[in-house]
Amino acid sequence: MAQTSELKRLAERRRALVARSGELRAELAVQFLSLQISTAWVQRGYTIVQSSRAVWPWIAGLLGLLVARQRRGWLSTARRVWTGWRIAKNIIGLRHGRREVTEAEPSTS
Repeated sequence: MAQTSELKRLAERRRALVARSGELRAELAVQFLSLQISTAWVQRGYTIVQSSRAVWPWIAGLLGLLVARQRRGWLSTARRVWTGWRIAKNIIGLRHGRREVTEAEPSTS
């Protein structure tokens, strides 16, 4: 008689543990999905850096030339850097098959 009650108690304990294990697995899956979503930008950033790796030496060289020519004020240099950045963005966009419309281009609509 003692063995039957002990077996029933153990079976009930096993069912409770299996149910709790299922709950914890589901919670872990939700947390993992949340972690995947919140770290997706890492892969995107890495891809962008790798694809633009060939362009950075050119940009750095141009910025070095702009900074070396300090005859003008800092505002003029900032404007030139900004213009160079916009040009570089357009070149990169064209290289990847995207065409961004800039303010200087007239719209056709």
